[in-house]
Amino acid sequence: RSLSQIKDEYGITDDEFVIITVCRLVKWKRVDRGLHLVARLTNNFGIQHIKYFIIGDGEQKHELEQMAHQLGIAEKVVFCGPINNEYLGEYYQMADAVLLTYDHSNVGNPLLEAIRMNKYIFTLNNGDTNKWIIHKYNVFIYDIKDSFLDQIACDMAELITNIDKFEYIKKNLQQTANEKLWTWQERLDKEVNE
Repeated sequence: RSLSQIKDEYGITDDEFVIITVCRLVKWKRVDRGLHLVARLTNNFGIQHIKYFIIGDGEQKHELEQMAHQLGIAEKVVFCGPINNEYLGEYYQMADAVLLTYDHSNVGNPLLEAIRMNKYIFTLNNGDTNKWIIHKYNVFIYDIKDSFLDQIACDMAELITNIDKFEYIKKNLQQTANEKLWTWQERLDKEVNE
């Protein structure tokens, strides 16, 4: 499916801010944090034009669906289930921001894809995440503490309402991608040489 078909299917308008999380729906991936974030953005900051796409499947799906209803944000959340890799790029294209708040290392394919697609990234400082990504330089990265969800909500609300102010983050992220991420061809050449 094309990007426009996906947007039509879910009724995504140009003024809608789209967040995606890509992961298995298991407890340690902490998708519940994304639901609480959307609730804060809606209730505390009055942001209504928002859609949160959760891509993946797992044992926690039913519990997360119930949580979305309990938080009053079910209409703002789309549980996509698993998406074939060949179509995942369209979802990244559609997204304004990628949210990764796993309990353990947030460095993985979803982070690397978000960097390659030059998206605003909101993640946590655990594992190797802080080696080459810097808060409000090329991503939004937070230490895990009691108030980090409030900090994410505050920063994301500011991004949504004043997106031009943060264009420099995307420029810096693109530079980081050019310097740090290998293309498939570069990776293949390195393996062949070794």
